[in-house]
Amino acid sequence: IEPCDTEKVWEMFRRNHYLSGKINKSANSWVACVKGKPVAMTSVTPFTSGIWSDGWRGQRTVVLPEFQGIGIGSSLSDFVASEVIRTGARFFSKTAHPALGEHRNKSISWKPTSKNMVKRKDYNSSRKTKEDGHKAAHAHRICYSHEYIGNNS
Repeated sequence: IEPCDTEKVWEMFRRNHYLSGKINKSANSWVACVKGKPVAMTSVTPFTSGIWSDGWRGQRTVVLPEFQGIGIGSSLSDFVASEVIRTGARFFSKTAHPALGEHRNKSISWKPTSKNMVKRKDYNSSRKTKEDGHKAAHAHRICYSHEYIGNNS
């Protein structure tokens, strides 16, 4: 697992992501390789709130189809989250992927947020911003939402 150029590596993975082929140009990304071949990538973006400013959130995690189902995505996500909190920042991630979400639900390293597995009524907005449109399109989804806290043992 190593840091990578987001836009360059995204070209190898974008058609395999379930949401869209777009990625935030300011994302920090990592690629996981097996025998030198890129097999998975993940990206994170800053996540600020009115309460704290040292947060990050998972933006995209993609595993190539021939490498899915063996835990690479979960391991990559855990590794990057641990790197982020090692700097003193907080790390949050939301996913609709059942295997990744259940991995986090069962892990002592991930703490469910108040939005974990909750239907988001606040996603049905009458506003018309780009983000509101995205949220409304996914309002029917029940997603997993967690903060990475690391292994406290």
